[in-house]
Amino acid sequence: MDYRFLLFALFIGLQTSFAQSDNDSSRTQFVTSNGYIKQMQTVLYQPHINQVLTDGLFQHRLNATFLPNNNVINLHAGLRSRMFYGNYFELSPQMGETIHDQNNDYLKLSFNLIDNKKLLLNTYLDRLYAEFTMDKVEIRVGRQRINWGISTFWNPNDLFNAYDFTDFDYEERPGADAIRATWYTGPVSRLEGAIQMADNWNNVTAAMLYRWNMANFDFQVIGGKYRNDFIVGGGWSGYLGDIGWKNEFSYFFSGAQRTFNLSSGFDFSFDNGLFTSIGYLFNELGITNTGTGNLFTFQLSAKNLYPYRHAIFINANYPFSPILGGGMSVVYSPVEAQPFFISPNLTYSLAQNWDLDFFSQLFLAKDNSSVIGTDIFAFFLRLRLSM
Repeated sequence: MDYRFLLFALFIGLQTSFAQSDNDSSRTQFVTSNGYIKQMQTVLYQPHINQVLTDGLFQHRLNATFLPNNNVINLHAGLRSRMFYGNYFELSPQMGETIHDQNNDYLKLSFNLIDNKKLLLNTYLDRLYAEFTMDKVEIRVGRQRINWGISTFWNPNDLFNAYDFTDFDYEERPGADAIRATWYTGPVSRLEGAIQMADNWNNVTAAMLYRWNMANFDFQVIGGKYRNDFIVGGGWSGYLGDIGWKNEFSYFFSGAQRTFNLSSGFDFSFDNGLFTSIGYLFNELGITNTGTGNLFTFQLSAKNLYPYRHAIFINANYPFSPILGGGMSVVYSPVEAQPFFISPNLTYSLAQNWDLDFFSQLFLAKDNSSVIGTDIFAFFLRLRLSM
């Protein structure tokens, strides 16, 4: 057996040793926990240089909620641990530092336990917050997910923790170190305000949201400060007959600088279980020429959700049987580089709590010399045990 697996198994065993068993009713009264273990093997092929790289990733997650008997305060924690190895990792000598920086928001909750040329073992808390509930008011303090987005692929309203839709292996999505207060003004309406911690005022994000329902549609408006910009925006979701419609937009402004983002999409479910969606993104900061845009290396932010100014996506998922499902996503940008992102996937249930998944991500685009030179073909095989 691979020594790396034994090392990781020992590490996660120490992490989960305190988790309650189903027979320990005295502990489950105060603590609930769940998580998973995943192993993913990756093959990367770059045809323009005829290079094949392999990569390995062991991952463990533990979610825990502590429930005192006062029904007022709950404590939530989410621990994510990953072990990287393989050809691609060995060609990335700064990966340990990069991962450490990406994991930390304001609070320093990321730790590289092993960081050498052959192995990187990182663990960090991507959730750590206290939740106070008092009648119609809820307050959260700490690292949390503030989900203001509506659309399926891109979320211009997701100011606090924008995420990359290509990162399919991170279902929980990143968190933000923030204080958030929510006032439930009615059965289907709420007023929410949040401020994200930062070292200086220029990096602070602080905004408010109001969400309500009207004519079977959910509407929202947002406004506030996003780092160096002011921001106003909004969106809605609902049904036009049997067709779902999701739309959101944000307008960033600071002095003479203006940036507008818009995401809109429609989805439809067929009687045979086929689910389809189609949508469009306008990203004013995106490039329109061949340039240097690359889906896997551009700097993601709430202001810049995709490398290109225009993007059209189509997605379809179908359950072939109770234990086998599959789907495909295609993103095309009608700009000079003619970039395509194609991602088929298959999911198979091996047994209870055991899943085997296959994903592929193919990126094709023209470079400055007008030839295909930025192509990347990535293939992922993942085994998951849910706990």
